[in-house]
Amino acid sequence: MPLRLRRAADQYPRADWEPNNNNLVIACGETVIGSLKRQTGGTFGDRWSWSITCVLTDPDEGPNIGWTATREEAQQHLAEAWRAWLAKTGLREA
Repeated sequence: MPLRLRRAADQYPRADWEPNNNNLVIACGETVIGSLKRQTGGTFGDRWSWSITCVLTDPDEGPNIGWTATREEAQQHLAEAWRAWLAKTGLREA
């Protein structure tokens, strides 16, 4: 099943988040597996964070969080980390 990108405000309407494309969730089927968030300003300027949030992972086995310059790169890194975790556990996307 392909990973889907969705606004966090649409996924969690009771959270009362502003609906925008700077706070996103990644879902596999109906399960939210991670998030993408745009960070603006600060020491590093504008960048995107990605994180796998649905499972506990061993940091020595591979990253489960990171930073990139673009949303597309963040999506790619999250998808690669998610599929690597699935492969290590012998699971597959449902």
